[in-house]
Amino acid sequence: MNIDDDVNLLCSQFQYNTTVYWKPKRSFKSDFDCIIEAIILYQHSLIDLDIYELLVSVGNNLTWDAEYSIDKENLDWLKNEGKLYFFNKIRSNRILASYAEYNSLEVIFNKLCELFELQLE
Repeated sequence: MNIDDDVNLLCSQFQYNTTVYWKPKRSFKSDFDCIIEAIILYQHSLIDLDIYELLVSVGNNLTWDAEYSIDKENLDWLKNEGKLYFFNKIRSNRILASYAEYNSLEVIFNKLCELFELQLE
């Protein structure tokens, strides 16, 4: 049983129904949003985007290396709900010019997951 199950079990013992929804840490989400924003503002085709160079360019705005390490719950969120969030946010703010750009975005996302996974505590 994980903590969500414990909390939901406890809540079910009361006379009203409540469900606990897990959200990623604020600092993690802030960093993720910063990276997404940098991708949206990237002036060239996403096919040409080197995610490592992009991360270096926005590095001063990121907190992940100094303030926290990612935990399994944040990583699970990233790989599931975070992926949908990533693609929806970029598609709603940037036109993907080709199928190749969309595929590049998939590669970028997978590299981000790998990088965040290196921070797993």
